[in-house]
Amino acid sequence: MRSVSLSRGAVILCGGASTRMGRDKAWLPFGPEEVSLQRVVRLVGEVVPPERIVCVAAAEQSLPPLPADVQVIRDVEKYGGPLAGLALGIAALGSRADAAFVCGCDAPLLVPAFIARLFDLLADHQIVAPHDGSRLHPLAAVYRSDVLPIAESLLAAGERSLQALLERCDTLRMPTDELRSVDPSLASLENCNSLDDYQRMLRTLGFLA
Repeated sequence: MRSVSLSRGAVILCGGASTRMGRDKAWLPFGPEEVSLQRVVRLVGEVVPPERIVCVAAAEQSLPPLPADVQVIRDVEKYGGPLAGLALGIAALGSRADAAFVCGCDAPLLVPAFIARLFDLLADHQIVAPHDGSRLHPLAAVYRSDVLPIAESLLAAGERSLQALLERCDTLRMPTDELRSVDPSLASLENCNSLDDYQRMLRTLGFLA
């Protein structure tokens, strides 16, 4: 078994087209003092040191102010997809992290203990991803840095799906019910894809009546 003392990193994907939302999800306000990306960075930062957090943004995307130690890199290809973003993020982390939690900027209900639990579960696997009985959740998962060559090979073959990476690697499919001890409502798996999602999350957090 590999050492349990993993150097933890994180990759936060920001450069999606936000088609259903109709506006840049990174800038969605959550309370009077922070927007979605800032909130996600803050929550992830409770588990991963800020200097090992990488935000992957679109080439010309404007981002809100972030902690100085957080690294921002830009997509090479416009809307290249999450697999390309993951590869860029892990490459940017380099030797600073043995494994990285990967999520989107639209997960404002993340529970830090959920992230920590995934790191603890990784063990000898390349990836640990929540599985709800019907599908895996690749954007709430932990990836070892050694998946990078596999991701790059898939990209070179024209693949854009993170699911393809999960299928190619040694992936621990973690039943979501076994993660409820740290995140009872599995809020960490919720994404803000539409206006309805956004309003529901604001209500959950007490920002909307």
